[in-house]
Amino acid sequence: MRAPRDHADFGPRRRKARPEIAADAARAENRDLHAFVPRFFRCRVGPAARFVSNPNAAMLAALPALIAMLAVQILISFSSQTAPVLAPLAAPAIGFDPVWVGYFVGASYGCAATAGLISGNFIARYGAIRTSQVCLGFCAFGMALAAGGVPVLVGLSAIVVGFGYGPATPSSSHILARVSPPGSVNLIFSIKQTGVPLGGALAGALAPSLALAFGWQTTCLIVGACALSLAFVIQPFRERLDATRDRDRAPFAFRRSAAVLFQI
Repeated sequence: MRAPRDHADFGPRRRKARPEIAADAARAENRDLHAFVPRFFRCRVGPAARFVSNPNAAMLAALPALIAMLAVQILISFSSQTAPVLAPLAAPAIGFDPVWVGYFVGASYGCAATAGLISGNFIARYGAIRTSQVCLGFCAFGMALAAGGVPVLVGLSAIVVGFGYGPATPSSSHILARVSPPGSVNLIFSIKQTGVPLGGALAGALAPSLALAFGWQTTCLIVGACALSLAFVIQPFRERLDATRDRDRAPFAFRRSAAVLFQI
């Protein structure tokens, strides 16, 4: 039998436990961050063991998710701002006064606020990438409805685009909060949020020219096709970025959302 050791022998071993735990946590963080780096970047970053030690490499790990969410934000904002830009040309053709575009925008943003409020459980269940794809699909469908040129369809398009606009911000925040390096969270979220004014700027710069060249209805279809195309482009990101989704979560929790709203 081994002789019992003095209590003093346990001191150094306990002190060594903390660095070992920290090293294990660092290796786990290396693997998580390394999984987000495109393959053609990995040779420049180096092995995963040295990955987190370089802040630039950690920022590089969040870059694919940032680019994807920025593109989603731009296209959704582009879709929502196309109607006000095209209103002077489209409203007379539909049979409305252009001032009615205010009701279109109000209905769209009202639906966006509602959709954003109830989207938390949906994001947790299906993942933020899948939610972004659904949002892009709603925007594409809304643009197709607006291209019909019928007053009822145009009104429905405001509702559909609004429901596509609302969950875009919480879904992108869900991803970026998880992959952003601690020292760059503010910068990454600021870059992502610039997608909203960038989408509006693109709508103001491109939509009138497209409408004059191809007509306002074709312009709506072009914007919708861009949104739908992006939904397919971001599909490869889903395996990694939606890996933490909770399949047992209910997709909607209306009572919980209402309770949170009335507690504010």
